[in-house]
Amino acid sequence: MYIATKFNSRCEKVQGTTSLGLNAYRFYGSCKHCKGEFIFRTDPEHSDYVLESGGSRTYEAFKDADFAEAEVARAKAEEEGSSEAAALESKIYDTAEEMRRIEELGELRAINKREAKRNETIHAAIEKLTKSVEEENTSAIREQEEREFEEEFRQLKRRLQQAATPPSTSPDKTSILVTTAKPKSNGLNLGKLGISIKPKSALTGKKNSLS
Repeated sequence: MYIATKFNSRCEKVQGTTSLGLNAYRFYGSCKHCKGEFIFRTDPEHSDYVLESGGSRTYEAFKDADFAEAEVARAKAEEEGSSEAAALESKIYDTAEEMRRIEELGELRAINKREAKRNETIHAAIEKLTKSVEEENTSAIREQEEREFEEEFRQLKRRLQQAATPPSTSPDKTSILVTTAKPKSNGLNLGKLGISIKPKSALTGKKNSLS
């Protein structure tokens, strides 16, 4: 039968079999395939069960190893109890083993401390490098923004100066011609009336000549 297979069984208490105040129980069951009856009981002393009849138990190495270890420990305890020299030797061996384990534990703690310090140093270096790169990028961006602002300010100032300066006008050709063609005469010509007024200096000169 496979492990964890459910089956109906009859249970009874085994008289006179106890361990640490726990009673043993016997179970009667039948095989799922051949309908044959098998009987097994619990073993409170070893936290296991014992197959009494009707089949064979599958070999389990770990249970045999645990049982063998328990037997060795029991035999050792009996030997230490019967001989003081063996007990002292066992105590010295246990103390040396404990000291060795304490040293190994100290070495492991030192290794873990060095690893933790190394990791902290690496994290600090990475954080410092990241901060330096961020500061450089921020400085470069600030300088670029300042240059762009100065360039925009120059362009705006140039436009304002151009808007404030009045446009230069060239003299009219007609006025130039009129100015150059203006006659230099001592009298005033009134056009079609045929009246001309001579300047006072001319009249004075004539009067003086008559006198």
